[in-house]
Amino acid sequence: MFSFVTGFVVFPIIGHLTHIQGIPFDALTVGGPGLAFVTYPAALSLMPGFSANIFCVIFFLTFFMLGIDSAFSMVEGIIANLQETRLLGSLSRPTHLIGTCALGCLGSMLYAADIGYYMLDLIDFYINNFCLLVIVLLEAYAVGWGHDRKTMIKLVGMKASVMFEIFVSGGILCITFMLFLLWEFTSGSVAYGIGFGFGGITMVIGILLSIYFGAIYVRNNGTEIREMNHYQTTVYILCFHQPNNVGKILNGAIRNGEDSQENWTVGHVWSLLVKFVVPACCTILLAFTARSIGRQNGYEGYPVGFQLLEHLLCCLSLA
Repeated sequence: MFSFVTGFVVFPIIGHLTHIQGIPFDALTVGGPGLAFVTYPAALSLMPGFSANIFCVIFFLTFFMLGIDSAFSMVEGIIANLQETRLLGSLSRPTHLIGTCALGCLGSMLYAADIGYYMLDLIDFYINNFCLLVIVLLEAYAVGWGHDRKTMIKLVGMKASVMFEIFVSGGILCITFMLFLLWEFTSGSVAYGIGFGFGGITMVIGILLSIYFGAIYVRNNGTEIREMNHYQTTVYILCFHQPNNVGKILNGAIRNGEDSQENWTVGHVWSLLVKFVVPACCTILLAFTARSIGRQNGYEGYPVGFQLLEHLLCCLSLA
């Protein structure tokens, strides 16, 4: 709720600052570290009397607590992965904890230097935006397309499975490429129309062909699901089989007992989102993020050395 309300507060604050200073709206920082450490403090300093000091203390105390809270989640994630490795898994949990926190403390000292703000801005962009999209894309493909692929091939055949994967992925790439190519030369509506038109036609043709060949395989091999004909079985296997299997594992883990319905569980909508919507959105966002970096000769025009360092950190975080 705090973050939700804060999102609405940002725009009145920025609008008020631009009105007072007589500058255009896009001249102020509306995202990243600049919003937290420049724009918000400047707005709080405009409050009357001693209340400005009180709210500034509360604001940065909130940031400090958020940092502590984030540190818990990040350190626990790192330790959990280290304990599962062969090289460091034999070490005790306190050793992992001390080593991780010590390395994190040494690395964070960089932010206290003169270049700290710029490094924070670069890391915030490359790690929290670019790498996050890549990780979500890979996870979506692993859950929606990679999990239990052998069973899907046994049920609908190799031809239908591969055709479905190629045409759906190709349609997403076609949409992304057309948007990427046409955005500079036409309006946004024309780029969206042509991109989604060509990509959508590619996907529809591929899906129909894969359903046709899959239905033939199902009919000839008798792999129909109960109460479904061969066409319905093919559609279900191609669209829902892999993410639904993962969903069953998740549902089994989050339920309180075998027959309990107290906890929220994942269903067919989640499967469709993971298999189709999330990969498409992440691919398009990654393409436009890369495009913005290329147009600026690197993010925000920072020196080449900083950009190379951030690319290295991206590769390390993905690894």
